[in-house]
This record gives sequence, C-alpha cells and structure tokens, in this order.
Amino acid sequence: MITLKVLLVTGQLAKDRVKNLSKLSKAETTVVDLSVPIAAFLSPTIIKNFLMRLDLKEFDLILVPGLVHADVSEVEKSIGIPTFKGPRDVADLPFVLDNLADVQLSAAIPADKLLSSKLKERALKQLKEFEQKLDIQNLLKKPGNFLIGELPIGKDFPARILAEIVNAPALTTFQLIERAKYYVASGAHMIDLGMIANQPRPEKIEEMIGKIKTELKVSVSIDTADPDEIKAGVKAGADLVLSINRSNVEQVAEAVKNIPVVILPGNGEIPKKPYERVQSLESNIKLAHQLGISKIIADPVLDPINFGLVESIVAYYEFAQRNPTVPLFFGAGNVVELIDADSIGVNALLAGIAFELGVSIIFTPEASSKTKGSVEELLTASKMMMLARQRGSHPKDIGIDLLAVKEKIGRGEEYDPTIEKDVEMINSQESEVFVGDPKGIFKILIDKDKIVVIQYSPQGKQNLIIKGKSAKAICDTIISHNLISRFDHAAYLGRELEKAETSLKTGKSYVQDMELF
Repeated sequence: MITLKVLLVTGQLAKDRVKNLSKLSKAETTVVDLSVPIAAFLSPTIIKNFLMRLDLKEFDLILVPGLVHADVSEVEKSIGIPTFKGPRDVADLPFVLDNLADVQLSAAIPADKLLSSKLKERALKQLKEFEQKLDIQNLLKKPGNFLIGELPIGKDFPARILAEIVNAPALTTFQLIERAKYYVASGAHMIDLGMIANQPRPEKIEEMIGKIKTELKVSVSIDTADPDEIKAGVKAGADLVLSINRSNVEQVAEAVKNIPVVILPGNGEIPKKPYERVQSLESNIKLAHQLGISKIIADPVLDPINFGLVESIVAYYEFAQRNPTVPLFFGAGNVVELIDADSIGVNALLAGIAFELGVSIIFTPEASSKTKGSVEELLTASKMMMLARQRGSHPKDIGIDLLAVKEKIGRGEEYDPTIEKDVEMINSQESEVFVGDPKGIFKILIDKDKIVVIQYSPQGKQNLIIKGKSAKAICDTIISHNLISRFDHAAYLGRELEKAETSLKTGKSYVQDMELF
C-alpha cells in the first residue's frame, strides 16, 4: 500500500491544531503555515506565491483549507503538484486524510463535503445492491416469507416500515391523502389506517383504501379489532389486517384467509409475563392456522417504559427462538410516543433491537409533534443496522447517520483567553431602544419544508412574500431587492432566519421572537 506524502497548508493560528490532528491519521504529512493569521483569509494567489519559494518535490498532494473561497486549481498549475481543498473544519482532517482513496478531491469543493456525500452514496448503493441481489421468487417459497400486496416480507428481507394514520376516519379526504403522501415521501413501505376504538365506521373504509391506492400505489393495512371493520377492509382491498386475537379471530377467519394478518396474544388483555405471553401468542396462531389463516405475522406487543418494556423484549426474543420462521411485528410507536425524549435516539435504539430480533415490520405513527419524523428516522436506522451487519461493524462511520443536534466530533477553534491582555475588551449589552425600519417589517413562518417571509409596509400592508430553504438565500434576496435599511434590523433578521432554518433541520417548531431551544 502506497503512502501519500501530503503538504497541509494553513494559517498561523491553526498551525498547532493542524499538526496535532494530522498525527491522528495514517497519512504522512507536513504542515506549513502562511503569513496570514486566519486560514479562511488565504487566497489562491497568496498560497501560490508562498509555495513557489519552497522545494516541494517530495510531496504527492497539497491540501489547502476548505474555507478558502476561490477555486485553487491555479496553485496546481503554478506548482505542478495536485492541489485540492481540504476540510472546512480542522476537526475533520484525520477523517479526510484516512479516506483519501475513497474520494476524488476537488479544487473547488471542500473535502469533507465531498467525502460525506461519497460515503453516503456508497452506503445507499450497497443497500440497493443488497435488495437487487435478493432472489425474491425463490425466497418467497421459504416458510414465513410472503407478499403484502406487492411487497415481500419475512426473515430473508429487510425490515419494512408501516406508518399509521391515526384516527383516519376523522380526516377529510384531502387530509388523509396528504398524510399518506407525507409518509411515503418519508420512506414508509406501507400505510396503515388507524380506526377509532369503539366508534366503528366500516362505511368509510372502502373510500379511504380506494383513495390511497389510487393516489399512491402503496400497500395499505387496516388497524382495528372490530370484525365489521376488518371485513369491510378486506372487501375494499386491504393488503394487511391488524390486529387479531382470540376475541375476534373466529368471526373474521373466513374473510382474512387469503391475506396477511397480525396476530396478538391474549383475548383483549395481554399477559404480562414473557413466557405466558409467548404461550398465548402461539396458542392464538395455532387457532388461526386451524381456521385456515396461513399468512401470519406475530406481534408479542412492545410495551412502553415503566409498563414492561424489558419483559416484552424478552417475550420477543423467546418467541423468535421458538418460532424462527414466523415474521415479527414491532410497534416502536408504543415506546416513542410515551417518553418525553427526542425521537431520533429512541428510534435508533429501537431499530437496533428490532434488527437483532429479526423483525419484519416496524410500526409507528407520528401522532404528536415530538414524534414527527419517526418514519424517516426508523427507516434510516434500519438501513444503518443492515449496513453494519454487512460490514461486520458497529452502526457508526458507515456513511449515513441520525445525528441532528449533537455531532460525532468536536468542531471549531478553542478560545485562547491569553489574548485578552493585549486586546481591548468591550462587554456586550442589549439595547432597549427599538427603532422601526422605514422600509417595513418582516413576518417569518414555516411552510412544510420552506421558510416563508412576508414583508409589511410600516402601515401594515402586505407587500411581498419570499420563500426559500436557507437563511442565506432569503437574506441575499432581501438585500438584492433593497428591502432593508437599518443594521440592527438586518442583524435581527439574520438571527431569526437562522433559527427558522435550524427548525427545518431539527423538526423543532419555529415562532418568531421566541427561543428555539
């Protein structure tokens, strides 16, 4: 294996940090600092003029700071050594250096940006190739594998995400379709119609299933214990029925003989002890088989924290060991909805548990603001688990992740308080004075995946609307159209737009003039 000799160009202030971090990589590096204090202030001309004075014959590659604004290809033309942009943050330097073979570097695009895109692209390609290599027709002949609509499920296939539309009959047709579209766009493999307990509406089912299938061409399940609603769902073309137990199995057996069903333990009440739960579930499955139901998915039922979570996971494990070919149903929403914690980490952990258990269907609603994004989170987490297994690794450093607020590595330069003895200090102080901008004011809102800014005249008249996905794009538009005239107003608008963009990325609600966190 050939080791590249890399010259790392930086500014004076970052030199020591670059040296220390470069030692963490396997690459052979030399660090040179130019006469500019901050690396971002470097230009191709400054870099070129400085390097032309040095003997650089031993180097195979030159990396300049990723924050250099211009294209640095002119450096290579003058020096004769391949020159590319390194990472924007020094903290990413070891990662970039250790993965030089995995990416074609650029003179215009920072290396960390290229590398993260490349690793993600590679990860998604591996997942796609895995699915493409599956011999679906032969695998479907194995016990426990079958189709839900056109979607193959079972132990030999990846876990599928089933997204529930809660209280579906209470929604208008427009609301129902919009919700289903959102779930499919988030990555859901199937849509579940959650009926309203003790308020049977079988007459609504045919219309709901028909509308969703016409609009989206996706498998649809019906979630109810009511026999009339189950029969109506089957008649309307439901691809999956949940949930069936001893209390209703005999009433619906004839109707569900030819479609997949989810079987629960108990007779309406779920046994608490793991062994009793497994025995009850096996007993209900046996009865379902005797009644002619053949496509069965087992749901040992995942209980929320403080109400038997660990015992229910034990029941899953015990059932899976005793019934290795029966597909498992895993209701992640039972846990996520009933804990006041960010859903991303909880869903990631639950997806890992589901993967180890060999679960075939992961079920979730997004019934509250705190669980918004759960479908996409569970899908991404499931992909992470599958990639990790294929590579024989932990679900980290695989190209995709679920880090939204926290980060893998610390970034940014540490503040050196010793400079305070030589530099004047001014304590910050908020101004209590408000002066209106004669060009008007702005109302900032969020519309799905966009930031919306409405400009009002000083008299309160709506002048125009600007939409965009980034704070910078909207700021640039406001400036280019000369819509703002005061520095304090511009600073305020920048702060608020950055908050709005952060809310889009995190799913946190945005309210103008209120703290985001």
